Amino acid sequence: MDGQLILVISDSMDDNKKPDRNEDALIRMSANARKAMRFDDDSVEVSGQKHHKVLKVHQSFSKDIKAVKRSGKYSNAELKQIGFVTTDIFKLLTGTGEGDKKASIGKPTTKIDKPAIKVVKTLIGCDPEFLLFDNDGNVVRANSILRKNGKIGSDGAMIEVRPDPETSPIKLVKNMKDIFKDRDLTESIRNFKWKASIYYKDAIRDYPVGGHIHLGNPEGISVLTNTSKTFLFSVLNKIMDELLSLPMIKLDGTDLGKSRRSDCQMAMGNNGYGYYGEWRPCDGRLEHRTLSGLWLMHPLIAKSVLGTAKAIADEMFGIVSSVDYNKNIFKHPGVTFQRHKDLYRSDFDKWDEIDIAKEMGCTRSSGYMADMLNRSKAKSITKTYLKKWYAKLKGMSTYNKYSEHIDNLYTILCMPNKDIKDLGFDIKTNWVEEKEFSI
Repeated sequence: MDGQLILVISDSMDDNKKPDRNEDALIRMSANARKAMRFDDDSVEVSGQKHHKVLKVHQSFSKDIKAVKRSGKYSNAELKQIGFVTTDIFKLLTGTGEGDKKASIGKPTTKIDKPAIKVVKTLIGCDPEFLLFDNDGNVVRANSILRKNGKIGSDGAMIEVRPDPETSPIKLVKNMKDIFKDRDLTESIRNFKWKASIYYKDAIRDYPVGGHIHLGNPEGISVLTNTSKTFLFSVLNKIMDELLSLPMIKLDGTDLGKSRRSDCQMAMGNNGYGYYGEWRPCDGRLEHRTLSGLWLMHPLIAKSVLGTAKAIADEMFGIVSSVDYNKNIFKHPGVTFQRHKDLYRSDFDKWDEIDIAKEMGCTRSSGYMADMLNRSKAKSITKTYLKKWYAKLKGMSTYNKYSEHIDNLYTILCMPNKDIKDLGFDIKTNWVEEKEFSI
């Protein structure tokens, strides 16, 4: 839900010098305010007029609560909308230098009457695929033994696992694990091997295995027309490609990654699956389709990938919501909304003229992106490349909330591929039996 806040500067937070407490990373609220604003997570993303920040939710100081009540400038309903922050965070989010610490409580300029300060909550979902094998190493076609629909169902020859979406990537991974461990849901496939994969080929056909991620929309996106929202999704998908899919080709490797994205025989008119620019709307949401199904090999890898995807998505939507979904933040002056596919042409190199792409540091040309992704140039994802990528993610306002997942993904990507492959691709071993993966 999007909720409006009334920000108030807290002297107590400014004066708190405890070495283990960074007040600039917090928003302090009363229990009544947290309940009324539905802040049931540990952290919330607050977007201001120009900047946004992920802040951890903590209990407010009692003297701050008493002070706003004594001021008499807030109704009982408004008292349940107040969040206390430091002077620096107040100035950052409101875009004003006003709000002197001594006069800030109850000062009318601290109250946000228009939707300039928003808390953006979005869902993340997924429907990764995997393959079944019999004891002789032959692919078992999923649609021969499983129905199409359901939490675990067939998508042609491959199986899809379809957990309920969540605001938390940790909960999303738990939903997947619950599905894998549900003996009723998996009864018909229990005697086969479940393998995470990128691409596989046998004497009959080839199998391009996808690890698609669904990004839920914040409520405010409804102000956009379908045409402008499609253009926005094209821009956001490119940012996801640059910040997530590019480093992930290091795990795919060149041969299997290129086979899936460029040389797949089952692509029916296209060269492959997961190629640069392949995305689609799914129930009005962005479905990011570039990633292979490899991240399904272990729950720790899944959490790392999905947590990083959520951090990127929250950052993107936070920027767009901070300007009330003004189209100028994502449009390009030379490309009409109707021609959004032109953004992915190999000769398009004007990403630095799209404000949100520039702000997120995702301005590589479409020619470069297509060459790297479609050919899966894994050797280009060097440790130097990964250090620069990691620094970029650490610069996002959402890093604090999702640091565990981003840090883990960086560590995994820096590991030799052999060490990761030694973990194995067996989903039953890694998910159901919970094989440990130490990084």
